[in-house]
This record gives sequence, structure tokens and C-alpha cells, in this order.
Amino acid sequence: MGGASLLLACLSLTLPDTLHYTLTFSLNELAFDSIGGEDLVTLRGCQPILKEGSPSLPRFPAVFVIPAGSRVGDCWGTVEQSSSINGTFSIWPAQPPFPISQTDSFPVVPPDSAIYNSNSAWPSTVCQPADVGAVDGTYLARVDVFPLTWNPNTGVLSLRTEIDISLEVIEDSIPAPDPVLMTDYFWDRRVEQLSALVLNSDDLEDFSIIPDIVPENDRGEGSAPIAVDCLILTPHAWASSWQPLIDWNIQRGLYTEILTLEDVEDGAGTIWGIGRDWPEMIRNCIRWQHENRGVQYVLLGADSRDPEESPDEPGSDIPARGCPDYFPPSSGLLTLANDWYYTCPDADLSWQTNGNETPWGQYHPTNPALNDEMDLSPDIFLGRIPVHSMLEVNTIAQKLVDYQQRLPSGCNPAIDLLIISANVDVVDTTVIPPIVFPQTWQHLAEVVSPVSGLFDRFWVAEEGCLQGPYEEISPDVVVGMLDGTYEHADGGAWRVNFGGHGGYNYIGANSEGNVGTAMVHPHHLREMTGSSGQFCTGWAFNCGTGQFWFADSDTSICETWLGTDSQSSDAPLGPSYVGNVYQGLNSPVVGASPSHMLNTWFLDALYNQQSAAGTRGQAVSFNQAKLMYIDQWLSFPPGDIPPPIEFAPNEEVEPMWDLLNANLLGDPACPLWLTEPLGMPVHHVSVVNAPAQFTVRVTDDDDQPLQGARVCLLLERSSSFLIYERGQTNSSGQFSVYLEPSSPGTMTVTVTKEGYLPYQGSVAVRV
Repeated sequence: MGGASLLLACLSLTLPDTLHYTLTFSLNELAFDSIGGEDLVTLRGCQPILKEGSPSLPRFPAVFVIPAGSRVGDCWGTVEQSSSINGTFSIWPAQPPFPISQTDSFPVVPPDSAIYNSNSAWPSTVCQPADVGAVDGTYLARVDVFPLTWNPNTGVLSLRTEIDISLEVIEDSIPAPDPVLMTDYFWDRRVEQLSALVLNSDDLEDFSIIPDIVPENDRGEGSAPIAVDCLILTPHAWASSWQPLIDWNIQRGLYTEILTLEDVEDGAGTIWGIGRDWPEMIRNCIRWQHENRGVQYVLLGADSRDPEESPDEPGSDIPARGCPDYFPPSSGLLTLANDWYYTCPDADLSWQTNGNETPWGQYHPTNPALNDEMDLSPDIFLGRIPVHSMLEVNTIAQKLVDYQQRLPSGCNPAIDLLIISANVDVVDTTVIPPIVFPQTWQHLAEVVSPVSGLFDRFWVAEEGCLQGPYEEISPDVVVGMLDGTYEHADGGAWRVNFGGHGGYNYIGANSEGNVGTAMVHPHHLREMTGSSGQFCTGWAFNCGTGQFWFADSDTSICETWLGTDSQSSDAPLGPSYVGNVYQGLNSPVVGASPSHMLNTWFLDALYNQQSAAGTRGQAVSFNQAKLMYIDQWLSFPPGDIPPPIEFAPNEEVEPMWDLLNANLLGDPACPLWLTEPLGMPVHHVSVVNAPAQFTVRVTDDDDQPLQGARVCLLLERSSSFLIYERGQTNSSGQFSVYLEPSSPGTMTVTVTKEGYLPYQGSVAVRV
């Protein structure tokens, strides 16, 4: 984790007790810039202090795993070493984020006179606690560490290069959860995921409630695996249409079952809790499936419901949980429609605990007594495909299989990529000369690994992009974008840079909020991905994502994005659509706004983290981004909820905005192609006389052993598994298992690994 090194850890303790760690920071990781004539200093791995008017210095959000059932009562830091930085500095005061669609220049918050007129170094505090939450039985805590100090009187900056941190851990008031069922494979992946987040990864297994771990190849009654890896929730009428995706998941080693919404209703009160409304009944079901059957991925295979409609009665949809933007709602205009509610199924933190029947998820920034207690740290990986017809299910299920098994000839997803995002530049005209603040994508280009070459290939010329805010562009621009006639159009990936908000079936709006003549509509996506389409994969980071609940309207833009028929296309659009509803937030400091940080962490997890075995579903990177958002942005030191931001009379947003409104549209278990896939030669015999040892050897194109390839052996008969063995290749590129089926047949061998085209072959099994 950039920005700090961990030198020391104290492992064993009984509550209450104290943990001790030492953090080190390097002068080499400092960077300096200027903004409005003031100095801006950044430190790798740190986020800016966001308290308005205070010096915008870096803070390091140190995340630790702590003993299960505990929380941080207090923390203190001792500076062991520090170093002054050459020169004198005048530090830019922190500014609030502001809406990307705001046409007026943002107001400049003046410096806090109590700080800027002081003769003392600021901040005097070394560290402050800000609790995070728990992922199943792994408890996380954040401590904000302040590695830099600045003396306003002398202009001297100092870096605290070595800091001893002490955490007082005390018993939490909420009982620790019972162990959940989990396969050994997914426990290894959980440790892998959280190790990228916490500083003291060596403590993960010592401090966590270890799940009820079962070997993934253990099978129960009917020969099916004991644990279910992936669960699809959908109406009964569409269940059979998901079968191509279910079959492929099982073949690649992700055991998948379907549960109809009618089954969810039937099981309420006997297997899982009834719930106070239909979403809570679904959430209770998901929690039971996760705790008792080991479910890790959940695909919501249904449309949502208009937030204005009552969520009380069960139906053939899966309502997004609507939460208020701020309590009390300013004018009832804004609702945070989110699926995150289903990923955090802690029974004690039900999102409705304050005694009010409605709304759910109240989150007051100044009066915690009015809060609903919410579990915000995800326990499962969840995505939604907002279908509302069997035809859509048929198309999307097959498309997901096609996307994972092959890419069109000559297609390189690192180049043939369409990304739709909001404006990237904001200009402050209140100062002379005007300041241009580069935003999301320029910032992302600095933090995402250049290996993919993704950001080197963006065409960012004004001509051919949908510019904003709210500019009406000639339809010729859109046509030129679609047919590739504009200069540089065929030279690399495309970023469609739109102004305004996303709507239900369009992206981009004019100043009145209406659809403009040059905005992106569903038919544009169809044209871009038809038989002459130029994009093989695509992502969207925008407010159109969340607008997926109108079942009675024409197909929404995200349904078009996900559902373009790959059978009639040489370039199927990839199955991912990520964004937030209605409103994004910018910040005067590059990368400091919640929207941009969430996007940054998603792409960083996607490009710079790789699973040690098999492939990652896209929701793994999405959850990682949300966890980073929670522990690095959601609460300010000393743990207070940041105040709401007023962007128009009687309209406010607050930090929960992006956390709740960012939804993953697509199959959560689907891995995303990031670069042109590599070949993966697989070697095994074509006939085996059982019982016998069977070995698969996997190499790369240079005939070198490939470690961590996921191997699945499948032999079915009459819906029973005669053989279902899963595992990973070792350092020699081999996976070996003893086979003793009761009957002969043809065994399918499937091998997958991130960045490689999957392999499928067959073996005749004789008994």
C-alpha cells in the first residue's frame, strides 16, 4: 500500500488491550503543485484533508484488521522521526466538492483564520480513529494519520517520517457474528482481497472469525457441491432462460444455482425471516443463503421498481432500496436508489433501526440519534441485470457466455473500448489567470498501471466528443463518432465526454434537462455494436446507470448496453455498466471528489490487482472500490459524518450519495477483458481408464508452467455429478486428481485464468 510502510505489529491480545504499529513515510513520495497561486502538496497513498478552509494537507487513512467483536476506543501517535522540507509554502485551503453540471464557478471558501493566523504547526494531532465496519467476521478499523505539518507563520513544511501508532481496542456493543459457510477457495480469495486493503495483513487469520470452511469439492445429497458459489434470483417464468450462463459457470468451476422470486416468498417465515417489506424479505433470503450455503456471488436477474411505488408487496421484480439523500429530506426530490443494501446483510444493522417505518437508511450528518444503523461493508458480490422480458434474458445470458469464451477476431479490449463519462475539465474564472482543474480521466491515467496502455489511447480532441456542460452539438458529431470518420477515431479507445445528466434512455441533457439532439441514445449503442460496430467492450461511469426501474417504458440505456445481441455482431459490447444516479460531484483538488475516487479505486483494483487463482468477477473490483471509499472518504476525522453539500436551493447531497447510488449493472461473477487475451496451451490425455490419477498441465505460449490456472473437471448424467473436481495448477503448472466415477461418460475439462482465453476439451472416461 503506497505512502507508508508497516514495521511492527503486536499480534496477541485480550480485550481490552492495545495494538502497536509503526508507520514510515518517505520524502521521495511527496509531490508539489500549485492552485490559485497557492501550494498543493500530495503524498502517495494519501487523501487530502477535506475540512473546508483548513490547509489541504495529506492524510493517510491507515486501515487495520482488529480482533473480531472489537472496535477502536482511542488511538494515539508518537512521532519518532521527522524531516523539514526545503523552502517555504503557502498551502491552499480545502474546498468543498461541487456538482459537475454546475455551470457557475464554484465558491471559494476562505482560509480558516484560526489556523492560518496561528504560529503553531498544523495539525498538532498525529492520528484520529474513524471506524469502518466488518466483512463477515473480519473487523476493520481506520485511523487517520497526519504525516505532514505546516506552520502558517514560517511557511515550513515537515514530514513525520516515522510514527508509532497505538490502538486501544475494546469490546463492540454489537455481538460478533457466527461463522458463515465458505469454501476453502473463496476463503483464500477473501484473504487475498482484504490483504490489499489493510496494513497488517499478517493478522487477518488471527483476528478474524474463521468461516466454517468446507473443501470446495465436498458434495452433499444428490451429488451437488455442499456450497453454492453463485445464486441467480429471477422470476420463475424466466428461470430456464438463464441456463446457458448457469451451465458455463458450472463448467468453469463456479457452482451456480437459480432461486426464483416465488421461492423467496415461499421460504419466508420458514427458512428465512419474513421481513417488513419485499426488499427485506429478499435480503433475509440472501443472508441465509450466504451464511448457510456459502453463496458469494448474487445476480439480481430482474428489473427494479419505481421508488415512488410501495415496496411492501412481493412481485416479479427486485426493488432497489430507496434511501433519503439527507434527513430530513430537503424537498423529497432526491432518492438514493441502491442495490448496496443487498450486499450488506448484517441482521443487527438492518437499515431500519430508528423506529420510523419509512424511509430506510436515514443518515443524519449532525445528529446520530436519528440514524438508522447500517452495515455498509459488503459480505457478498452482487450485480443486477435489469431485464424485464424473456427475450432480454435469452440475449444477455448467451452474450455473457460468448463474452467470456471468446473475443471477436482481431479485437483488443485495451483498444476497442468505449467509455462514457462526465465532463473532465472545470474552469474557475474567478481568478486571473483562470484555473483549469483536470478531472476524472486525467487523474485516473496517473494512477492506473500504464501496462495496458488504456489511457495512452484515448482520443480527447474536442471535435468528435460530446462536450459540455449542456452544449448542443450537431448530429454530425455523433454520426462521425459512430462511423469513425473523424480524425483519430480508429486510433484507439473512445471516451464519450458528455455534459449534463444521464437519463432513463439517454445520456446527456441540455440546460433545461431535456434530451439534446446529439446525446447518446439506445440506438447509438446498437449502431456502435452492430455488424459494423467498432467496440468490443465498454463501460459507463455516469448517472444513467441507476435509472433502471421503469419496467413499463422502452428498454433503458443500460439494458441496451448489456443486451446488445452478440449473435448479430462482430464486436459484442462488454457486460459492465458502473455509475451513479442523477448527480456527480467534482472537486477543486484533482482526485479529491467522491465520484472520482470511487472510479479511481474501481479501475485501480481492476487493472492493478490480479487474483492468484482463476479469474475475478467484476464485482470483486467493485466491492474493493466501495471498501476503499468507505474507509478513506466516507467519514472525516474524528469520525464525524461530513456535512451535506447544497448545490441548489433546498437540494443537498452528502457523502453517502456516491456510495449508495453507485450500482453495478451486469453479472457480478463475469470477469472483464482488460488486454488482448493470451494463449494457454493445456495438455492431458484423451482417454482415462478409471479409477485412475488424472493430470492436467497448463503452460503459456512459451511452454513455461502456468501457476494458478483454474481447472474444472465435469461429468454429468441425469443432472447428477459423477465427477466435479476443481482446483488450481501448482508451480509446475499441474493439477492432478484421482478419479473414480461410478459410470463411464465424456468428461469436460475447462481451464480459466485471468488474461487468458479459456480452454475446453473432452476426455473419454472408461470404468
